[in-house]
Amino acid sequence: MKITITETGSKLITEFSYHYEKKEMSIEYLNTAKYVYPDVEAAVVSEFIEAESKGRYINSIKANYSNEKILTEDVKD
Repeated sequence: MKITITETGSKLITEFSYHYEKKEMSIEYLNTAKYVYPDVEAAVVSEFIEAESKGRYINSIKANYSNEKILTEDVKD
């Protein structure tokens, strides 16, 4: 199962998605790129969704998880 949220409440984050089976979180930023974070637990995703500041919370995810940057023109899903 995969969830996608396009109304994130963030000025910089335009889309968020999470694939539960793969434990893969992706964040797309306004006019820049999409970052994919593998092996993110569902509890972390829940905390991100509930966070008052998505931008601040994503910084803790960046610090604790590896990621792959995908330029938005390369995004096909």
